[in-house]
Order: sequence, then C-alpha cells, then structure tokens
Amino acid sequence: MAQIESKPAAGTGGDARALLLERLNSGHLVLPVIPTAATQVLQASRNENTATSKIAESLSSDPALAAHVLRAANSAAYAASEPIVSLSQAVIRIGLTTVSQIALAACMKAKLFQAGGYVDLVSPVWPRSAMAAIWAREIARVKDRDVEGAFLLGLLHDIGRPVVIQALLDLEKRNNVRYGEAQARVAMDYLHPMVGAALMRQWKMQDWMADAIAWHEDPMSAPQHREEALTASLAQRLAYWTLEGDANDASQLREDEVPPALGFDSEDLEKLLEQRDRVCSKAEALV
Repeated sequence: MAQIESKPAAGTGGDARALLLERLNSGHLVLPVIPTAATQVLQASRNENTATSKIAESLSSDPALAAHVLRAANSAAYAASEPIVSLSQAVIRIGLTTVSQIALAACMKAKLFQAGGYVDLVSPVWPRSAMAAIWAREIARVKDRDVEGAFLLGLLHDIGRPVVIQALLDLEKRNNVRYGEAQARVAMDYLHPMVGAALMRQWKMQDWMADAIAWHEDPMSAPQHREEALTASLAQRLAYWTLEGDANDASQLREDEVPPALGFDSEDLEKLLEQRDRVCSKAEALV
C-alpha cells in the first residue's frame, strides 16, 4: 500500500483550499442532499393547516428522531409539569413550531454535521450552530422578523464547514494524500460560506438564506439581504460568547459594529444579552 503523505502530492494541482475551490466553481464538489425527514418537517411546519396527527405520523416513521423529540420536550428547557409520552402530546404541549424545530435540528445533526475525519475541526460546529439557532430566534423576536426563518438560518449558517471537511477527506482518498489539520482549517474557514450558500441553492431554499450564509462572516459587505447576513453574524458572535466567553464580560459584543448595524441600540442589546441562560437551556435541548 502506498504511504499517505502529510502534504499535497506532486501533481495534485496545489493546496487543499485551491483544489476544493476549483471543484466548487466547476460544479464538481459533491454536496449532500437534504435529509428526507428534514424535508417532511419543513413542509409540515410551513403549512398552517397541518394537523397534529400529521406531524406526529411523520416523526413516528423515524424512531430515533421521535425519541429525540420526546427527550427534548421533557427536558428542563420546556418545564413539562407532567411527562410527555407521545408526539401528539408534545405538539399540543410545546407547540408545532417548537417540535418542528427540535426535529429539524435532530435531522441535520445526524445527517450533515459530521465527517469521517478532522474531528477536532468538525465537532464544535454543531453545538455552536444549535446555540446560534436559538440566538437568531431571539434576535428575530426583538426585530419583529420571521422567527422560524431566523432559527433555520442560525442552525445552517455554518453547514458549509462539515461539508468542506468531507469534501477534503474525499480528495485525500482520491489523491492518496494527507493534507493535515492546518490546511484543513484554512480550507474550511475560507470556503464554508461559499459552500453553505451553494448547498442552500441546491436545496432550493429561499435566496435570502443563501445570501445570508454567503456573507455571514463579512455581513457589512453583503450586497443584498444584508439584514439577514447581519442576523446570522450576530447569532454566531453570541454563540461564541455563550460557549467560550465570560458570561460577565460582553464588552466585545457591546463594542462590535454588527448590533448597531442591525438596528440594536444599547438597551436592545442589553435585553438580548440578558437572555443568555434561557438561550443556553433551549440550545442544550437541541444538542
């Protein structure tokens, strides 16, 4: 068996980032399909006439998904006074929207937020995305915007990261090369907004979702759907602060250019920051 190298082999055409960018631009980068269960949940949640029995039936077809929803519905985050023992009961007790969001998060986590290597790069993405989803929902509430759309945006804003890593692993296998974590990180950091946006277009998500994901790392430069890009960016910043920062020190957020660009004055921002514990509880139910 040929020995796997720790750097790009001769003839592979350059570094990992360049190779993956070339494949993305040429349409040869393999993008995952949206999970069937996620499609069903999205369709059901967007239909105001969806019956409780319909969403319960849809979730029941996947025992692991159903178990996850029931576990989350019975968590401290939703403070059930009595145990919730059925999906129909969960929909009635905590609402169709909440059940749909929990189910959607579980679908995405199981199918998309994993890769076959570079675990140290991929493993933090899901907890951060779950946290960003709850923060994005809170931002939308303050701004009186689409709460469900904001949740989905926060959940998927970094979906490009595991997709890039999986594409890199496929490239390594094809070329008998080991690029190493440094190159993998550079490729992931640089390409994930573009790959995430391409994925949204392939899934036929709305244009604003693709544009917001494309520009969430540089929202001030977004040529269109800037408010949505700012929402994703602020949700990401809040997620980092919640997971890795000091709860008693939000000075960086207070000095950041994104909140005022989104229309948050100091009072609005303080009210948002006060939601930290509640957001943590809700996000933990998703993880």
